[in-house]
Amino acid sequence: MVHSSFGEYSGISSPFKLDRRSGYKTIWQVLAEKSNSLVPWSIIQGEVNERLSTEEKSKSWYFDNYIINDFEYDAKSNCIMISRHPYNVRIERLSQRVLIGDEGATLLTNVSFAREFKKRGRKSLNIV
Repeated sequence: MVHSSFGEYSGISSPFKLDRRSGYKTIWQVLAEKSNSLVPWSIIQGEVNERLSTEEKSKSWYFDNYIINDFEYDAKSNCIMISRHPYNVRIERLSQRVLIGDEGATLLTNVSFAREFKKRGRKSLNIV
């Protein structure tokens, strides 16, 4: 099934509806502005929380869920989530990929190579 774009942001097809409140959308927008380059975790955390607290569609939700409880939206954990299956399916279908590193995250665009998956499951015991 081919997934269509929900418009463009910074010249890149968006996998998220741009007219809705979404933390994942906001993270993707921060990464899209600096696509194909590493964005440090401190920048992601600061930008995402700033945008969620000021955008018209999200500021009341952000106030009720985060400011009242005296903590911030965890942009790093949610960025890691959108890089994993099944959350990454929308992004990958648009030839994009979110790469996670120790220092930050990168949004790759025009990805044409297959994703390398980690081996999962139990290791053989080789009992003699």
